[in-house]
Amino acid sequence: MVLNCHRLSQMLLSFYERKGPEATVDMVLKICESQKIMSGLCACTAAGMFVHAKTYADTTSDKFALTSSAAAILGCFGMLLASMVGMHMSLLDASDRHEVGDYVG
Repeated sequence: MVLNCHRLSQMLLSFYERKGPEATVDMVLKICESQKIMSGLCACTAAGMFVHAKTYADTTSDKFALTSSAAAILGCFGMLLASMVGMHMSLLDASDRHEVGDYVG
């Protein structure tokens, strides 16, 4: 996980150097919006799986319910994290090159 975060940071820094602060803030906000949509879909699907697991006799095992409930919780956590990053990025002054560079780097 640390390696992937490092690569994401390097990608953001190279994009920042090529395109500038406004495009970098815009790109990160679009990534956060996409992440919120995908996390919401995953959480809703997992919650539906949990309801299905507890309702029908063919899927009443505890492992299935535990897996689906964990997926729903992780989906909600991902949506919350993407919302927090998106809100924090939207508060940055996109025209201030130093402020955006400090945030991305």
